This record gives sequence, structure tokens and C-alpha cells, in this order.
Amino acid sequence: MVIAFAGRRIDALDSEEVRFPLSQVPLIRQRIENKLINLNCNTLICSGACGSDLIALSVARSLDIKRELLLPYSVEIFRRESVTDRPGNWGELFDQIVQELTLNKSITILNFDERDPQTYFKTNEKLVEKAIIISKKQSINYLHNTIGLIVWEGRSYGTNDTTNNFKKVAINQGLIIEEILTI
Repeated sequence: MVIAFAGRRIDALDSEEVRFPLSQVPLIRQRIENKLINLNCNTLICSGACGSDLIALSVARSLDIKRELLLPYSVEIFRRESVTDRPGNWGELFDQIVQELTLNKSITILNFDERDPQTYFKTNEKLVEKAIIISKKQSINYLHNTIGLIVWEGRSYGTNDTTNNFKKVAINQGLIIEEILTI
């Protein structure tokens, strides 16, 4: 099974909404592991933001699942904007994953403009597209071999919600959606 993955980042310290508190990391890690095993995942495609993305990439490594990392722009800018800006020691894990996947030629830098408000939505489209391409190489019936997996609190927070956008993109491309709740 090929899994296109997206989910919540860890809540900021000053966050008014609770979506993914740092205290939930061990539970979410276990839920992601269980889901990847139960879905018989052989390939995971996602970005590398703090929280659910990095947890999924770490779990996939421990399960010896092929990983593909897509970043919207340079590693340095992404690390600053989406990895180390939240509670937790995410920078070290991100650096390890980037190093491993660079060596495996399993990292794609999309070179989108970090100032473009649509950058993450465009990245979602590329994540789903890449999952379908990989799945087509594995199976004639590729839509039955491709899942969109979302880790979130179960509801959208509005039109700028990147996780909800991923869900919409995946559904529009015919993917089955699986969800893991963070709270």
C-alpha cells in the first residue's frame, strides 16, 4: 500500500486552539505505527513538518518502509518555518531524516516560493500526484493501492487549513481516506 500522508504540526505555545498538543506525541506515534502496519504500507510519501509528518517518517524508518520526502522549498527555509518554530526537539530528527533520504535519493525539493500563500496547497497536490505515480508502478489497480492518511483533530479550521486541503485533494484524485485523531 502506498500512503500519501499529511497532518497537524505540534501546537504553538501561544495557540488558542488545541489541535495537536506535544503531550500527545507518544500516543500518536503508536497510532501511526498501528495504522501503517494494518494498512500494509510499503511506501510513505509526505512532507517533513514538526509533529505528524516527522513522527510518520520516523515510524516508517523503524518499520523499514520506503519513505519519500517532498519539501515545498529549500531544506534550510523549511526547517526554520515548519520544523523548529514549535515546541519539541524536532530539528535533530528532521536533520537525520533529510540526511538519510538525501543519500537514498528519496527527497524532492519543489522549489516553490515560500511567500506564496498557495505553496502548501500546491505541495499537497504534488504529494498525492507522487503517491499515485508510485502506486501505478506497483499495481494496475492503483487506486486500491493508494491511501490518503490524515492525522488531525477531525475538523477544519477554515479555508487556509492545509490538512483539510490535503484531504480534499486526495478525495478529488480518488484516494480512500484514513484518519488518526490527535485529541
